[in-house]
Amino acid sequence: MVRLGSVSVTLIAFLMAMGSTISIGAQTSGHQRIGVERKTDWEFGFELGNGMTYEVYDSSDYFTVDSYASIDMVIVKSWTASFYAPLSANLVIGDDVWKAAMVGLGDIELSAGWTNRIADTRVSASLRTTVPTGEWNPYAAAEGVLTPGSGRWSVGMALSVSRIIDPVVLGAAFAWDVGLPRAERFSTTWRPGDMSFSLSVTEVLNDRVGYSLKALQSASLPELRNDGYSLDSFSYTASMSIELWYSDGDASARFGVSKSVTSSDAPARLYVALLYTLRSENHDE
Repeated sequence: MVRLGSVSVTLIAFLMAMGSTISIGAQTSGHQRIGVERKTDWEFGFELGNGMTYEVYDSSDYFTVDSYASIDMVIVKSWTASFYAPLSANLVIGDDVWKAAMVGLGDIELSAGWTNRIADTRVSASLRTTVPTGEWNPYAAAEGVLTPGSGRWSVGMALSVSRIIDPVVLGAAFAWDVGLPRAERFSTTWRPGDMSFSLSVTEVLNDRVGYSLKALQSASLPELRNDGYSLDSFSYTASMSIELWYSDGDASARFGVSKSVTSSDAPARLYVALLYTLRSENHDE
């Protein structure tokens, strides 16, 4: 997803991986902690999340909150659809600050896909598009003003695989997005690839509590324009995270912290997410 650089791509891949691992681990039986799933015709998941970072500079301090709301659907047990809407806010404190508080809606994402479980392995795949609903101004972005949108449409795909080795779930996720052409003042630009790859290990401690360890990498290929490409737009990041999650019936919560391993000066990111799922009548197998 292009709207917030490679961070958005990794966020979606991360949520896909966590969605599959939590759904697998939420249901238990007397002889195993994971591997028993609810059999339903449809499911609707509603999630709210917040991520927070705090950065200190010589002349100002930045407190950033990235929030989102999402709706995830599973229809006829295998077909999936989702709606994702981000919201960003910055609070800047300092003597030279000309705009202390900024809030903006990011680019909305729509996706559709397929998921299925084969023995102890769950596979998911989806196609998605990002709508340029967020505010975008290249001159404002150059001055450090909040611009949570990308100003362009994008299309992409995502894949995830989860393997159950009771009481552990091993997860992997990959995502690739292409930013479609965007007209600018002197040229037209497009992004050939914003991608991410993540690996995760989730252990279910009991029928309600578990934790996850994650390694995440993301990269953005150089932006292309009429007169060539811009190497300055290439980026690569890698991060590690640890997360605790709690599940109680149809409700669950996740709490975590992530830290960049490619930039030692980058602040740690704290995040929390709450999820509630509505389901059709079901029986466990």
